[in-house]
Amino acid sequence: MGAGILEQRLSCFVDRDEQMEALRAMLAGGTKRVLSVCGDEGLGKTFLMERMIQECATRQWRTVKVVCREHHNAPLFIMQSLCDTLAVKLPQPADAPGPSYVVQNIFNAPVDVARNLHMGEGASIGTITGVIVNVDVMADRSDELARREKQRLGQITAAFVESLAQVVRDVPVVVFIDDCHKMPKETDTWLGEELVYAIDGPLVNMYLVLFGQRDADFGSRNYLVRKARLKPFTRDDIAAYLEKRGLEAAGPLTTLLLRVTDGRVSEIQAHVDGIVEG
Repeated sequence: MGAGILEQRLSCFVDRDEQMEALRAMLAGGTKRVLSVCGDEGLGKTFLMERMIQECATRQWRTVKVVCREHHNAPLFIMQSLCDTLAVKLPQPADAPGPSYVVQNIFNAPVDVARNLHMGEGASIGTITGVIVNVDVMADRSDELARREKQRLGQITAAFVESLAQVVRDVPVVVFIDDCHKMPKETDTWLGEELVYAIDGPLVNMYLVLFGQRDADFGSRNYLVRKARLKPFTRDDIAAYLEKRGLEAAGPLTTLLLRVTDGRVSEIQAHVDGIVEG
C-alpha cells in the first residue's frame, strides 16, 4: 500500500473505538502489556494496525511492524525484524551448538564431502559438519536435530532479550505482529515462553500487539493479555465511512453496501474506491 493511499484511508478511519481504547489503555501502563486483536478475514485488521502505528507516532513511541510467515524459523524472523528496525545486531552465541549435516530430510553424521557430491571413487576433499541444507522445508527432523535447534534458539533469544533491554530502557517500543494465525504452534509457544515472559521482566518498556484470526493464548501468562475482537461494519459505520469519502450517507448506497459485503471492511473500501474513481 502506497504512502498516499494509506494516508487517504487513515483520514477516513471510522469506528474501532473499542480497539483504539484498548491500545491507549495498554500504553497508559499496568500489567496488560500485550494486546490481541482478533477478527475474520476482511475486517480491516491490517488497516487498524496502521492506525494504531499512527497513534504511537503521535506519542513519539518507536514501533516495529512484523508480518508473519508460515515457516518454523518464525522466532528468528521476528527477532531479526526487531533488530533491523531498532539497529541492534542479532546476537549469535559462539557456544550455541549447531545441527549436523542435513540432506533429504535425514539427520546424518559428518560425511565425506566428495562422496556426497558424487565426485567419483577415490576423490576426497575432507569432511564437514554444521551445514544445513534447506531447513525451512524439512518435513522430518530428527529428535537430536530438533533438540539442538531448540537449545540454540533459547541461547539466541536470551542474548537478544539482553541486548534489546538496553534499547527499550529509555524509549518505549511497540511491536506489531500481523497475520499471527499463520504462525506454527512452535512460534506460539516461543512467544509465550520467551518474548511475553521477557516483556513481563527485563523488557519493561516494550509492548506487543498481535493481529490474527484467532485469539492469542499464552496459558499461565494470559493475565498479561488484553483482548479486542473486530466485528463487521454496521449500517451506521458504513454511513460514517461514506460521509468521510464525500458520498451521500443517507441514501440507498449504505443499505446496498451492507447487503453485498456483510460489513467486511476491505470489500466496502474496494466498492467505494470504484465509485469514487469511476
